[in-house]
Amino acid sequence: MGRLLLVAVLTSLVLVLSSGNQVYDTNYDALWEASALLAGDRPYRDFYDWGAPLTGYLSTVAQLAVGYRLIGEFGLQWLLIVAGQVVSFHLAYRLSRSLVASCATFLLSLLLLVATPTYNYPKLLVYPLAVWLAWRYLDRPNAGRAAMLGLLTTIAFLLRHDHGVHVAGLTALAFAVTRLVRPSSRSVRALLVEGVAYGVTALVSITPWLLLVHLNEGLPEYMRERAALYENWSVKSSPFGSLLALNSPIPTDANALKWLHQLTLLVPILLIGSVAIDFLRSWYEKRPLDAKTWPTLLAAALLVVVDDSVLRQSSYFVAVAPLTAALAAQFLTRAPGAAITTPAPNIGVVWSRIRAALGGGILLFTIVMSIVFSRILLDARDVIRSVRPTFVQLLASPPIDGQLTADAVMRVTPDTWHMWDRRDNDKQSVMLRYLHDCTAPGDRVLTTGSTPSQVNYLAERPFAGGHILWHHGWRADKVHEAQSLAQLQRQSVPFAFSTTDPVLDDFKSYPSIREYLVQHYMELEGSGGMLLIDTRRTPTGSFAALGFPCFR
Repeated sequence: MGRLLLVAVLTSLVLVLSSGNQVYDTNYDALWEASALLAGDRPYRDFYDWGAPLTGYLSTVAQLAVGYRLIGEFGLQWLLIVAGQVVSFHLAYRLSRSLVASCATFLLSLLLLVATPTYNYPKLLVYPLAVWLAWRYLDRPNAGRAAMLGLLTTIAFLLRHDHGVHVAGLTALAFAVTRLVRPSSRSVRALLVEGVAYGVTALVSITPWLLLVHLNEGLPEYMRERAALYENWSVKSSPFGSLLALNSPIPTDANALKWLHQLTLLVPILLIGSVAIDFLRSWYEKRPLDAKTWPTLLAAALLVVVDDSVLRQSSYFVAVAPLTAALAAQFLTRAPGAAITTPAPNIGVVWSRIRAALGGGILLFTIVMSIVFSRILLDARDVIRSVRPTFVQLLASPPIDGQLTADAVMRVTPDTWHMWDRRDNDKQSVMLRYLHDCTAPGDRVLTTGSTPSQVNYLAERPFAGGHILWHHGWRADKVHEAQSLAQLQRQSVPFAFSTTDPVLDDFKSYPSIREYLVQHYMELEGSGGMLLIDTRRTPTGSFAALGFPCFR
């Protein structure tokens, strides 16, 4: 217990010290839905999530708990990341039975945590937890442990649907392996009882969400639309193909990323190879399988599937780095084997020695690459100096004050408005402050862009039209476009804002909505088409020294 507490403390310390690197757009990922829920919108009637409904509800609860401050979101993410790290360390120690090996791989995961976007918290928690529960079921199969896997399957599914599919697949494999390993579990009655416990628990826990979807958007419609979005974002070719290209060992930024990505993909393959050698050793030496062989197979199979579906880009390896590092801890130890007492070589001893030597060398080189990737040595002082101002931002109320205070915006003049490159005059921060200060309760903001999750949260206004994924062409068919247009026409929407491309560019896939915007909105001068203003409204004032029209 003391070891796990120390892991939790060290992980928390790293998250706090690196917080200055964490507050950026994608880490607001769930807050766009929270802004709608807090405004009283009903999901699947007033807005449409993209397939991760539980994240929005968790973020909403966190905001209610802290009084609408950004610390609520990051505190939630940090808490669940810490839990995932603790579980991963426990898995490492169980496989390796070595505190040194477990600590070494934990150190590696801490180095990479500095460069891990915190919105990955579901992956960092769910997959280690799934492996742990599957191993517990394998140790002693019973209905209670099967039910826990059922509950986790539902939680994972609601955090993001593919997570639930992966946990369900791991559970099915655990059920099958258990029948091979434990003869006492092979009775039809035991299989039925445990299967029913798993299925009923999963069904009962997911039923409220299923009813919510069915009574509003409709389940068939929901499945079609999310499947289309997932297909758009899915991996087009297997990331395992990258293993065919050799990487330079010179520790540069690009080489470090490629090395870490390839090693992440290679570890589960090596784990499966290790399992195969264990089987060969058992046959050759006429000895029982090592106790960790089947648990290793379960975890490696999950990693192969997750890596293949999640690692769309090389940098995404960080989402599975703690679990991958934990499972690799066994490569740093020499597995127990019989002494060589006959002329025939002992396969277990030879293999474990080779594995430990190679594992230690690869770990040292990987730590070097991780330092290069995370830029620990270069940026440590800047990161630590940023902790205090970052917590000022996280604790600010309203949150927009952490981005740009009302006093600071008063110093922005028409002459400086066109200057993009001055830190004290960030153009997007000014526009977000404008959206916050110049909209009234009941107003909405039509939000688009590549990663616009922070906009509605900082503006404290829910999004218009049902979602913010216009940039990705979601729900762009005629039926859904008409539905979104009808919503826009009913809603009070003084502004349309984009974080990346001009607003009208993002709506090229929605010709009717684009025509509506062209007809009723005009570009804010100097915004480059990133902000449009409703021309049908009469301003009630002006914004700071810039004189932009206000509607509050």
